[in-house]
Amino acid sequence: MAIVEHQRPRAPAQPPAAERRQLTVVFIDIADSTLLSERLDPDDFFAILSEYRDICDRLLKRFEGHIARTVGDGLMAYFGLPQAHADAPELAVHAALSIAEAMREHEFSTAEAGPVKLNVRIAVNTGVMVVGGLTGEEGFERRDVFGTPAHIAAKLQAFAPANGVVIGPATHERVRKAFRCSHLGNHEFKGVKDPVAVWQVDGVAHNESRFEKTRTAPLTPMIGRAAECARLADLWHKAVAGSGSVVVVSGEPGIGKSRLIQELRASLSGQEKETLYFQCSELHINAPLAPMIERDRHQAGLHLNDSAEERVAKLRDLLAAATPDTQGLGRYYCAPRPCVSGGAAARRSRSFATLSSALSFRCRPA
Repeated sequence: MAIVEHQRPRAPAQPPAAERRQLTVVFIDIADSTLLSERLDPDDFFAILSEYRDICDRLLKRFEGHIARTVGDGLMAYFGLPQAHADAPELAVHAALSIAEAMREHEFSTAEAGPVKLNVRIAVNTGVMVVGGLTGEEGFERRDVFGTPAHIAAKLQAFAPANGVVIGPATHERVRKAFRCSHLGNHEFKGVKDPVAVWQVDGVAHNESRFEKTRTAPLTPMIGRAAECARLADLWHKAVAGSGSVVVVSGEPGIGKSRLIQELRASLSGQEKETLYFQCSELHINAPLAPMIERDRHQAGLHLNDSAEERVAKLRDLLAAATPDTQGLGRYYCAPRPCVSGGAAARRSRSFATLSSALSFRCRPA
């Protein structure tokens, strides 16, 4: 007896329905890649492109982005797709700065030409775009984005310096308190009706708290927190008298914890004091002591374009009185993002001891 299994013909793959989404797109391109390809052996050039793409992919994923398309040495990445994220523009700019820093420091090995460094130009833009599938002869191929913001992002790259990051006006409006930016003027782009403001990202801004960074309107009077304010004021007066304490303010997100601390600080504005403010962030989830490192980096005056030697010299000026191991601290303070994890247990323990010593020294009365 023969059994014949009948299978229905498989329906052709259909692209997902198009949808409007708020996205941030990042374009990354190697400067003068044509000249580089002519100078290098094809195998070496391909190996460099592969390593370059891996570095970009790793850093984009660290900040919740992903590569959507690769064309030659150019990459396009999405933030906010497939999962929306309120901080997508800020995450995208952090990723872009990390990639620019990595390219500035990294040397790519070649068999014949020796070490090679790449210069990249990066552009970031945010806006409402249509996300849809493209159907070719072989069915659904990929999801792509359509809209003026993506078109502008591609054009913005021309204004980026080597290993620099430029952003469009919509991105700047959302991250202007998180990063230091320089206005490069308003420029006309083909196919875009109005001139577009172009901004270059100079580095991360020093904001003491997310509360100050996200606040866009003047503060209204605080209501219903008189008892809490009085309690904090009483504890402050006891601390001034020599009876110090640690106060923990806890509560659900959005209940007003940061505003309560802001109110206390405002009430003490006329008194002599020194405030040490440390802010944790989800960006530093794998970096213990990152708030302290970020504060010291700011006070040392570390800039995006500083060389490793210049950064270590600035740190030595700031921390030499606290610890003799300023050279060792360099690998934590000079990385694109703070990082103390990894390595042998003894080295991690020494790192914590050194960083804690520096903090304790700087907390002593002058």
